Amino acid sequence: MQFETAGAAPFILTGVKNSEQFRDLVLRQRDSLISNPQQTGSSISSNEVLVEIRDLLKSIDSRIE
Repeated sequence: MQFETAGAAPFILTGVKNSEQFRDLVLRQRDSLISNPQQTGSSISSNEVLVEIRDLLKSIDSRIE
């Protein structure tokens, strides 16, 4: 799977199953955020978001091992 970044050459992300579906999901999420931006003052604190990200990364790491 290749990604094009702003101002940088495309890079390849290896190890992603169903990479086309993953790409489509990411693009849909991006488009939904652009068309429906979230309001500031969300009820979720920054710390809660960071904890959720940490837990997701731990889950991904355990699956890779």
